[in-house]
Amino acid sequence: MRTLLLAALLASAPAMASEAMTSAQDQESDFEVRYCNAAISTPLPGDYNLCLGIKYWQAGKYDAAREMLELSSGWGSKVAQRLLGIAYFNGDGLAENRPLGLAWLAMSAERKDPTAAMLYNSALDKSSRQERQAAFTLFQQLQVRYSDSVAATRADRRFQRSILEMRSNPVYGRGKCLAGAGGFPTAAAADMAADGAGNCSMAADDRFIAALEQRYEEYSAGWSRRVELGTPQTLPRN
Repeated sequence: MRTLLLAALLASAPAMASEAMTSAQDQESDFEVRYCNAAISTPLPGDYNLCLGIKYWQAGKYDAAREMLELSSGWGSKVAQRLLGIAYFNGDGLAENRPLGLAWLAMSAERKDPTAAMLYNSALDKSSRQERQAAFTLFQQLQVRYSDSVAATRADRRFQRSILEMRSNPVYGRGKCLAGAGGFPTAAAADMAADGAGNCSMAADDRFIAALEQRYEEYSAGWSRRVELGTPQTLPRN
């Protein structure tokens, strides 16, 4: 379980990956603060569902974890897709299904992220011809809901709508804090750790929105924002 959690920590955000020398405990704490903040559940449901999925996974509730990771994947989370791929391919917490794991890993590598590509190609090299053929069919099925042309577009619409609501309603986001955002009062940290969203009376709403927008840039990194529909002839090799 800890292996899967640390895989998410090291692969989910550039800031985390650059701090590989920090302890596992520090990494888990950073993940808790950045991803488990209830303030992001509406504008960034992919990140929030990812957090819930990992929490369930740590508790050994693998079916619930799978459901949350699938929800996160439906909001374009490549980290959630990657974790599902690893879990299925290795039979880690979920019943081993190597073709399905390979299909999820292929989906997670859609944006040509080096880590995702490495994991996908490694699994591809370990797969038989029959497993690849089965994975291709499953990959086509996953594309209908989880490809960037669908999932990332869905997430983008949700995020842009949420930001518009915040900007047009002066009390919508007032008093909220985004964990890990620079410039917010440090006194709010204890509140955020306690209930997921601290009260930052001195933090202007526009700074909260700016922090959300920065997080979204990390979340959508690598997505071209161009809808490209079509049926692939082979599983992609990155």
